[in-house]
Amino acid sequence: VVSNEMLKEIGYRLGHEINLFVTHTRDEWGGPLVASSEPGIFATGILSERLPGTAWRETVLLSREFVSATERIGEYAFQVGYSPIVAASGEALGVLSIPMIYGQDAVDRELARRNSLILALYLLILLVVIFIGMILARRISSPIERLAEATRRLSAGDLDYRIPHHSRDEFGHLVDSFNRMTEDLRRSRETIVRAEKDAAWREMAKQIAHEIKNPLTPMRLSAQQVLRAYEDDHEDFVEIFTRGLETIIRQTESLRRIASEFSAFARLPARQMKPVDAAALVREVAGLYSGTENVTVVEKIAAVPPVIADREELWRVIVNLAANAVQAMERDGGTLTVGTAATDGGVEISVTDTGVGIPAEDMTKLFVPNFSTKTGGTGLGLAISKAVVETCGGAIEVSSEVGRGTVVRVVLPAADPETERTSEAPET
Repeated sequence: VVSNEMLKEIGYRLGHEINLFVTHTRDEWGGPLVASSEPGIFATGILSERLPGTAWRETVLLSREFVSATERIGEYAFQVGYSPIVAASGEALGVLSIPMIYGQDAVDRELARRNSLILALYLLILLVVIFIGMILARRISSPIERLAEATRRLSAGDLDYRIPHHSRDEFGHLVDSFNRMTEDLRRSRETIVRAEKDAAWREMAKQIAHEIKNPLTPMRLSAQQVLRAYEDDHEDFVEIFTRGLETIIRQTESLRRIASEFSAFARLPARQMKPVDAAALVREVAGLYSGTENVTVVEKIAAVPPVIADREELWRVIVNLAANAVQAMERDGGTLTVGTAATDGGVEISVTDTGVGIPAEDMTKLFVPNFSTKTGGTGLGLAISKAVVETCGGAIEVSSEVGRGTVVRVVLPAADPETERTSEAPET
């Protein structure tokens, strides 16, 4: 028989209050109190002398070894632990309860301490995770920052920059690929620069050849006219001879100027922009081609105001256009018509031939450098002519019909009278 004294002794050793409830049958709800280490509490009626239904159900009916429940005395809550006393047959003979009425503060302190320890452990783990994350992030971001810096330097044109690294991971392979790409770009740029230099020199050689060829054409024509007049014992031989020599001397001076300018600096000759009588230039060019075999030269030259241009450049433009027209009529002959006309605020120079014409598919490429409809041309004549005309503020246009001929019109702005007077003022 379990007595209160026995439970007091046990409770004293454990440091907790102990109560014993008996359960006679599973059909009986709850169970009466038979012994307690603190029977006075039950005598005051503060606690019930019967086993709570929830504890009875959990321990007796559901045969759980231990059940913890929260009970109240007014506003005061405390924990109670229940554990069944089971016979050899498996039947629950009673239930021990250990209320934590007086030890609840200690329990709360212990729980608070454990919660604090758990929270501190969580914080420590969090700090360790953050630290490891920062290390990993630094290891990841550092190569990316170096790669970004290399990309900025590469975009700025520094193809000699290389990303230093010692890792063999994925970023190391990426950096190796970037360095190889940069090296390939550097070699490609060197190749392109060499190719551009070669192309520039070839282009310059073509332009020099073209610029030298332009004065040679009038010289050849003048010499042929003088020779033809001499052979035919022409009555105006002296005049033709004088005019031919003047043309040769003038073109020789042009050749000298071209050579000296190219020697001083690798560019086209410096321009000397002055008022120029376009009608006089056209008339001179017409005179050069007046004796060309199978070609009839027609002049439609009207009085026009001066234009501001480099006389030698404008001369070469007109000669080039006339030479192209004559070459278009070499096979069957024809008529070369040159003329000038005043336009609204400008001067028009026209060169017309009755030659083979230009196919429509070639019209859009006439002013493209290195394009030529002639087998022996450099493809620079019309491109240079266009550049000269546009430098003077003018425009050049071509219209053509296959089998009927071609018309080239050069329109230049007329010289401003004030500019003309300034240019004609004597030098001091």
